[in-house]
Amino acid sequence: MLTGAFTDFERAANQPPVVNLFSSGFELLRPAQFFQTENGLLSIPDQPDRCEQCNRGNANAPGNGGCAPSFRCNAAALCAPCNSSFFCGDSCSPCGESTPHCANLNGRTQCVQCVEDGQCPNGRCDLETNTCTGCNEDTDCPTGACDLETNTCVECNDDSQCSNGEVCATDLHECRECTQDSHCPQGESCSNNTCSPCGTNDSCAGNSCNCCPNGTQCAALTPGAQPTCVECTTSSQCADGQQCDTANGRCVDSVPSCNTADSCGPGCVKCPGERPYCLDGEVCVQCRNDLECGDGEFCLSGECASCTTDKHCGPRCGACGGDTPFCLSNGTVQGSTCVGCVDDSDCGSGVCDPTTRTCENSGACAVTCEPGTVCNGTACVECFADAHCPCGGTCDVATNACTTSCTDSGDCLGVEHCSAKTLECERGRRKPGTEPQGGAFCCGTTAEATPAGSAGFLALFTVGFVLLRTRRTAR
Repeated sequence: MLTGAFTDFERAANQPPVVNLFSSGFELLRPAQFFQTENGLLSIPDQPDRCEQCNRGNANAPGNGGCAPSFRCNAAALCAPCNSSFFCGDSCSPCGESTPHCANLNGRTQCVQCVEDGQCPNGRCDLETNTCTGCNEDTDCPTGACDLETNTCVECNDDSQCSNGEVCATDLHECRECTQDSHCPQGESCSNNTCSPCGTNDSCAGNSCNCCPNGTQCAALTPGAQPTCVECTTSSQCADGQQCDTANGRCVDSVPSCNTADSCGPGCVKCPGERPYCLDGEVCVQCRNDLECGDGEFCLSGECASCTTDKHCGPRCGACGGDTPFCLSNGTVQGSTCVGCVDDSDCGSGVCDPTTRTCENSGACAVTCEPGTVCNGTACVECFADAHCPCGGTCDVATNACTTSCTDSGDCLGVEHCSAKTLECERGRRKPGTEPQGGAFCCGTTAEATPAGSAGFLALFTVGFVLLRTRRTAR
């Protein structure tokens, strides 16, 4: 250390004239720390006053070179930490191709695949495992599917990446049995991505698994049968003086004696093939619930009808609701689907877009309506479509209020009809101009229903008899 003025000179220290450094103002100080080092790091990081030498013959050689574990003999013949890709870990070995980076993990160094995103080809390093596990595209993943929101490999992003008839639950990115009711067989609904029988009052039998209205319950009429909406399964569920007709799930004053398909109605006749079920011991019908109809059909007052209505729409006969309360149909089941609107009348003051089938220019109330109300385009109302009403209810579009009355038999259960007098659902099969009859003949025409009344029926019967006799004579 120079403590005074000094003029530099360019000659060797032993070349005359020899200059005495002490007399020239230099002072030799003993350093508190004096390490010869290769990389500027202390040999023992937590012990700055400690310096350990090693055999110069081991300098830069693989292994510990006489130093403690995790230390090596560096080029300066000093023990230094093994913290590079060339010298890493307790044994100070070079890192391999699969784990090319040396990382200090919990105070010990070891070779890892990555310590930061930039060291991964897909730009994603999992710092918990120090492995490249993320993805930027599907080809980065062994599963063939990459979730681009989280940059992680997943089982699926769409149905095409699933097999064995499963579909992709996109919220889970997993292949499951179902994500909606339409993925399940008839009489089953989708719950927790699994198809299960419709067996609760708010999800009962039928193509659409609709709820049970008017106090009815969901139960199977016979062991092993699919459940359906019934009034009772035992007489204890009926009022005093009544008993349960278990064949039809109905509380009655007395169970009819002829109440089977082989013996039905007052005449105790066999039901024909096209109407194989006996309803209440009174009349043979084509169906008593949706499950007794074919695909794309539902039970409407004892008859199987095509699923082209708001409450039974499309191949699964699902009830339209929510933002798509109307059924747009071309008259066929396959051509029927639930939409936001069919025409302008469905949009209040708005306009129905014929391309998207959604209401446009319908006002601003849609964003301010309270729960339980919907925007009809001008105001928040209880309903403007039947789908907005609770189970068993219909919407009075004149008042935009839900009511328990029916407008047609489609608002009723499969074995009920809408009474023209009371506008309430009543038990029994009845078409306009007809009344329930017993036996295989099913329905008889009332005198008020046709201009000719019973005389017309007799004339038709006479013509039929003559034709039959003529055919027999011809033989």
